[in-house]
Formats: sequence, structure tokens, C-alpha cells
Amino acid sequence: LTIRSTKIGEPSQVIPDPERAPVIKEMYRRVAETGATGRQIKDWLDRSGFRTRGGKKASLSVVYRVLREPFYAGTFEYPVGSGTWYKGSYEPILPQKLFEQVREIVNERLRANDVKPWSKEFDFTRLMKCGNCGSGITAMEKVKLIKSTGQEKRYVYYFCDHALNKNCKE
Repeated sequence: LTIRSTKIGEPSQVIPDPERAPVIKEMYRRVAETGATGRQIKDWLDRSGFRTRGGKKASLSVVYRVLREPFYAGTFEYPVGSGTWYKGSYEPILPQKLFEQVREIVNERLRANDVKPWSKEFDFTRLMKCGNCGSGITAMEKVKLIKSTGQEKRYVYYFCDHALNKNCKE
């Protein structure tokens, strides 16, 4: 969906992007009907040649952001984080029922894998690229209990996020 204002002072209009709206619908359909994972959706987008408006391949985080975005089903929060939700005056590209179904599937997978995306920022993740394939670097923190002292030792591990090459060995 694209937000456009035709003239200064006139209200903005939300217009479906004719190239991307069908792709978004298909993403939701694949999750709801076939149980496709975010990685499978990303692979499908890559194989089909889909590119963002900036001309890049969609990252896995973008796939998950799209699969959890209520704007496509006709609702939005303003201001973001306020808890105040509005029904848009635009024609949604997804039925609310489909959006809710996919959101529940995605959230259930996150709970099942105990994944908390975007819950922690690491120092070097946006500064470095994989030396092997050029993908971004991601990180995870592991905690080890030292039995003799009862203290915790924290380790941060950085590794390739496989965004550009899922077969990268780094």
C-alpha cells in the first residue's frame, strides 16, 4: 500500500501498490494454506525475482514484518506504541480473518522456538559484513554458569545471518 497526497492540504489516500499487493496476498496465502515458514517465503521471493523499492532482495526480517503488519488488513496504530488503534478508510488488501490466522501461526512459531526477535541489540551487528558472502552479521548471547563461584559468564557470538547466501559456512 502506498500513501499519497494529491495536493497540499488535502487528505492522503492509501492506494494499493499494483506490483507488491499481489505478492503480499500470496505470502499470507502460503503461510495460511501450506504452513510456509518465513525462510520458505523468503526463498520463494528470491526465486521469483522480487525486489524491495530500493532494488534489494527482501530480508528475512522484512518477511516477518510484513506477516505481522495489521495495516494490510485495514487497521493501524497511531501514534505507534500508543495502543490507540484505528480502522482505515482505505480498502485493505487482506481480509481480517486471514491476517489474524497468519499472525497466530507466526506468533505460535516464535513461542514454540522461544524466539524473541529484536529483543537485544548487539554492538557490531550493523557495522560488519560476512567476509565470505557479504551478508550481515548477527549475534547471540549465551550464559554459562560457573559452578565453583555460582556466577554467570556471558559470551556473545557473532556469525553470518545467511541473508545473501543461505549455504554460507561462516
